[in-house]
Amino acid sequence: PLHDAAFLHAVRYAGKSAVDKIADLQAFMLREHLDGYLITDPGHVCWLLNVRGRDITHEPMLLSMAFVA
Repeated sequence: PLHDAAFLHAVRYAGKSAVDKIADLQAFMLREHLDGYLITDPGHVCWLLNVRGRDITHEPMLLSMAFVA
């Protein structure tokens, strides 16, 4: 059930901070002349933001979407 809070995934496991990942995505968007980038895959959102959760049984993910501008 959706009752647990999201938690941070340590940078030592993620390899890169969420700030750096977002900056890389924004640099890509700039190169490709994109105004925004919609992420609908919960796994990709969790990776980008270095967050985890317990929304999905047996998967450390949050049911989520993100829009990066």
